[in-house]
Amino acid sequence: MTDYQATVDAIKNALMFSDTTAPETLRTLAEQYAAACDELNERMKYCGGFLRQGNLAEAVRLAETEPPLLDIYNILDFPEREEWCDVTALLGYPIPPPLQKEFAKELNDAYDSQHLLEPHLRKYRLAALSRAPLTERLGLLREIAVLDPSNTFWIKDQETFEQLRLPELETEIRAAIKENNIEQLKTLQNELSQSWALTPPVTLVFQIESVLQNNLLKNVARQMWELAELLLNAHVQFDVNQGRMIYQNLCSLQTQYNFPVPQDVVKMTQGAVNWLQEDAQQQKNLHQYEAIRNQMVAAMKVETPLPELQRLYQQLQITAQNASVEIPEEITDAFEQNVDMQELQHRRRTRWITISAIFVSLVVVSMAGLFVYAYTQHKIVADTVIALKKLEEEGNSENISKYLKANEAKLSTMQDGEAAFLLTKLQQMVEDAERRKKRFADIQQELTQMIDANDVSRPSLVSELGRLATTEEERTILESLRGKYQRIERDRKNQVDKNLLARWSLIQKEIQNPANNKNLSPNEIKNKKREWILSLESLVNEYPNATSGHLERCKKTIADLQMQIDQIDLQNALQQNIQTLVSNIGYADLFKTRLSGIIKKFPDNNIVKQMEMIQDEWNAIEMLLKYDELCRLLSNFRLLEKSAPEDANKFSKILQTFTNTFVDYSSENFAIQPDEINLITAIAKRPISQNEIIFAKTTDILTDLKTKPFWVLFTSQNSTWYYVTRKPNNPGSYNYATSDYATPTPKRFDKEFFENLPKKTQTDIAEHGLTILEQIEQKNWTLVCASLIHEVYSADGVDPILKYSLMKTMIADFSEYDAIIAKNYQPILLNMNNKTLDEYVNRMNAESSPTTKARQQALDVLAKIRLPKPEQIKETFAKYAENESFVKPYRFRWIGFLNRDLNNWKCELKSDDDIEGELYIVRRQASASSNNNGYSLVHVGNIGTKQNIQLFDNPNMLQCAPVFVKVGNE
Repeated sequence: MTDYQATVDAIKNALMFSDTTAPETLRTLAEQYAAACDELNERMKYCGGFLRQGNLAEAVRLAETEPPLLDIYNILDFPEREEWCDVTALLGYPIPPPLQKEFAKELNDAYDSQHLLEPHLRKYRLAALSRAPLTERLGLLREIAVLDPSNTFWIKDQETFEQLRLPELETEIRAAIKENNIEQLKTLQNELSQSWALTPPVTLVFQIESVLQNNLLKNVARQMWELAELLLNAHVQFDVNQGRMIYQNLCSLQTQYNFPVPQDVVKMTQGAVNWLQEDAQQQKNLHQYEAIRNQMVAAMKVETPLPELQRLYQQLQITAQNASVEIPEEITDAFEQNVDMQELQHRRRTRWITISAIFVSLVVVSMAGLFVYAYTQHKIVADTVIALKKLEEEGNSENISKYLKANEAKLSTMQDGEAAFLLTKLQQMVEDAERRKKRFADIQQELTQMIDANDVSRPSLVSELGRLATTEEERTILESLRGKYQRIERDRKNQVDKNLLARWSLIQKEIQNPANNKNLSPNEIKNKKREWILSLESLVNEYPNATSGHLERCKKTIADLQMQIDQIDLQNALQQNIQTLVSNIGYADLFKTRLSGIIKKFPDNNIVKQMEMIQDEWNAIEMLLKYDELCRLLSNFRLLEKSAPEDANKFSKILQTFTNTFVDYSSENFAIQPDEINLITAIAKRPISQNEIIFAKTTDILTDLKTKPFWVLFTSQNSTWYYVTRKPNNPGSYNYATSDYATPTPKRFDKEFFENLPKKTQTDIAEHGLTILEQIEQKNWTLVCASLIHEVYSADGVDPILKYSLMKTMIADFSEYDAIIAKNYQPILLNMNNKTLDEYVNRMNAESSPTTKARQQALDVLAKIRLPKPEQIKETFAKYAENESFVKPYRFRWIGFLNRDLNNWKCELKSDDDIEGELYIVRRQASASSNNNGYSLVHVGNIGTKQNIQLFDNPNMLQCAPVFVKVGNE
């Protein structure tokens, strides 16, 4: 992230000081910024794939990989970006691609979604790491799937787990049924009733329901029998209340489970049930009797008409009979007295009717005057009531107060009940208004003092003042005070935000300072991160009223730090496992097996992915370990040993595999010289047993000379060629011919002829050469071959064309099996191959033009040949024979492996040997095939005395890569 920020800062500086910025600097910045944007877009595209699939968790995890994606985006999307694009386009420099703003918004939304999901994901990861039961992990997965419905991966994982869980369920259900474990069956039934991605088999559900239903019915039947026995006991003891309660419980069981009461229970409890029903009816009759009796008593206390009293008394008699009780005598006596009294009153009323008629006529005259007065008073009261109601509806305390003062005398003498009630109510309204005004004034004063003191600790006062304000004047005062209060509160909050951000920035600056992680152990870094978390949590608690966005920013930093701590814990666990590799250094199979175990234990880890690359490239490491055998064979190789061909063969096979693996096998790292390789490779072709045929072409020529029907003899006196049927040894008569097809005729050769013959003829050469090739031995191979070449070249009695062919064939044949011969005689062979010469002319026809031409050409070539001196061949052979010319190859000793902690690379060593040299690892070349010439040694550092190790910053370095030290080749 620091590099991106540095690039953007440099661009801003260049835009500000464009006149003084060098074009090379602008081009470099343009290339760096465009490359950074391309890299950002590539990461966004990769994360976007997971977003499109709905896999928000994986998208966020990838985006959080260092450096975090949104942090890079915020850095690269700087305000002057469009201006920079215009500058690069104008200068013809690389134009940065557009940034994917829509994706950044989607990713930001994904972060918000993941914030709710993270606690559940943490629980799920812990459950996975602790190998929690499938039921627990399935429950957590279902919660996550509900919270993140767009992510189909949760459903797929749920289906995978459910497929594993279903066989377990079947086993557990069978076991629970067998053991009649009802509680376990209820637990399993609850699990089957949860939200499954796969529909559980109906048979499983049916099995559990059947067993549970049968068990339930058994329990219900048992409870009914128990209740029946209790009911019988209550009946025997005549405990009605207990019996009624037991019977209700029995009925509730039947209703709740829809289970009929067993017939045996019905028969057994029939008498008790009838007893309860009769008691219930008796209680009902008593209640009816009590109700009518109460009505009767109440009716007799007031003037109830006689017919109504008589009706009530009849009902009382009926209900008393039903309830089997007697009507109290006092009620009967009171009823009779009431009847007598009403009859007496009826008689008196009749007498008074007449008297009343006379009295009324007299009163009517006097009441007429009183009526007029009463009507006037009634009108005044009615008007007053209307006025009071109107004042009540308006609710204006000031108008009410004025009216009451103005009509105080009239209202004080008014005897009307409604008017008195309204008057009391209005007086209360006036008193309430006065109290409200006083309370409003008190709060206004208190709130004004608080605002003057910049105190906003009691926002409830503003709310209460708002409830008390009713007039326009009061509302104006309220708005003024509320505005001042909110300004102080806003200023306070801005100051809180400012203080929070200032302290958050200091903590963030400390977090991002690379010096805080320099030379610290993982545990020290973890402790620092915990300190930062505590500081941030204290900050959140200290400023709870800060803007929610700022608080969320702090909380996100806390979550990021916690995730980093979790990562450190994971890395610590990984490091503890990596340390176990130290004891396996030097043991290839054990190291590889242990490495594989660590990889399986920590899947989906970036460091472990590097270790997987080591696994993929392990064959090159094994080949470098086998290289020691190649060095041993070369150091111990001797030309004069009988085992030389066999040793050379082993060397060649290992060398071939080695050269097919390493692209730099011929570099100075290995110090194996081409001449040495050629020498041993040539010797590897030699036969191990004497029965094998070698030098086939040379043998063919020599054999052809030996079996030819004519022996060719050459005389140097008159250049005459004779072709005889057998080799002449002494003077005498021999058959001879002048051509291949001529019939041999006798001719006598005298003593003088034999004196002029060469000392060795080509027949002698052929026989001698075959003998040498058949008896050649390893210890004198080179010298014998060189000697034979010289012998053939020096022979006088050999046809020039034949000598030419024999020399060329022998050099080619011998060179294949001997690198010393090849190196010293190859120039001669090259020169002879460059000449065009007909080797198949009829040499017996000595006078023909083609034969003459070919013979002359052969003589010219042979005359120009300069053979190496025998001493030179012997000297070279002697050096190699004593193994003095071989350059001792470098050896590579496996001493440790690379290990990177949170900050730096280091080399884990097994032994305490004091060894010095260059340190190498083996890596596949990016441009090379993995099957042919794909690997190379990479120099990663040096080791000095007292195991002082210096490692380079090399991009080819991998976690747990075996490290080899190159030791001397003296």
